[in-house]
Amino acid sequence: SLYLATEEGIITGYLQDNLKDFNQWRRFGAADGMPESVAKVILPSSSGLLAAFDTQGVFEFNGTVWENKNLLLNRTFLSGSSDQGNHLLVTDSVVYQYMSNTLDSLNYELIISPRAAIYFGSEVVIGDFENGLLFPENQTSFYPNGPLSNEIVRLFGYEDKLVALPPAYDSNFNPLRKKAGYFIHEDGQWFNYNS
Repeated sequence: SLYLATEEGIITGYLQDNLKDFNQWRRFGAADGMPESVAKVILPSSSGLLAAFDTQGVFEFNGTVWENKNLLLNRTFLSGSSDQGNHLLVTDSVVYQYMSNTLDSLNYELIISPRAAIYFGSEVVIGDFENGLLFPENQTSFYPNGPLSNEIVRLFGYEDKLVALPPAYDSNFNPLRKKAGYFIHEDGQWFNYNS
C-alpha cells in the first residue's frame, strides 16, 4: 500500500490497483478516528505509521487502527523524518524527537526557525531558516557564505562588487519595513549589511 499526507488528510491506495483513478484511493476520516484536516507528515514507525496533523497533533497507525497520541496539539508541522523507529517532527519553532512513545524537544539556542531535521548516523542535523545547518549534539552550526536573504529583486555591479537588494515595498508600493538591508559580494565572499 501507499500512504500519503495531503491537505485532505491521510489517503491510501493498493499498489496493484490503478492509482491514477482517484476512486481507487481510500481516505481516512472521522469514522477512523482521524481529523479531517491538513496532514503534513507521515512517517514509517516500528508499529506501522506516524502521522502529524496541523492543530490536531500526532496519530499512530498499527495497520488496523489509528490511535490519537494526544501530543503536540495546536501546532503547525513543517516536516518530519524518521530513522529506525526514531522520529523528528519539526514545527515553526521547535524540533521534537519522538522515540518509544516519549516526546522530547531538542534544546539548542540556535534553533530559531527550523524547517527540516534528519538523522545523520546517530546525530540530528537541523536546517534552520535563520541560523543555517545546526548540529545540536556538538552545539555547532554551519552557515554557508551567501546573502542574508533569498528575496532579491535587483542585482547590479559597483566598483568590482556585486550588490544585491531585497524588496523594499510590496506590489502596491507600501513599504515593507524589513530589516534585511543589502548584500555585497566581493573577492569571493558575501557581506551582509542590515540593521
